[in-house]
Amino acid sequence: MAVESNITEDNHWFVGENKVIPGRVFAANGTTPLDITDYKLQFDIWRTDKHSGTPMMSLSTDDGDIVILPQTGDDIGKYEVTVDDGGYGDLIPGDWFYTVRHMDDNEITVFTYGTVRLL
Repeated sequence: MAVESNITEDNHWFVGENKVIPGRVFAANGTTPLDITDYKLQFDIWRTDKHSGTPMMSLSTDDGDIVILPQTGDDIGKYEVTVDDGGYGDLIPGDWFYTVRHMDDNEITVFTYGTVRLL
């Protein structure tokens, strides 16, 4: 189940800084954390018109930018996206759209999406 979770000005995310963004994936009922062991996750930032063209930033578990926490106890469903201070490309302060998706060979599942305010 896709969950909307906006990254607002209150999150204090500044362009050019190292940032760790925690997240959690839930089952279809929206309340039960989903075990994401061995999932291939991708974090993308798009222009505000949502999914237009190539993402402005793309990070993944394959590249080591997303770490899935050990899926036990309170950590079931949890992951962390690490943004390196040199990985911003053409991103500038402003409002953007992001998604966290599971990239299966046969389908793409959006887990989390929303707007992101970069300062």
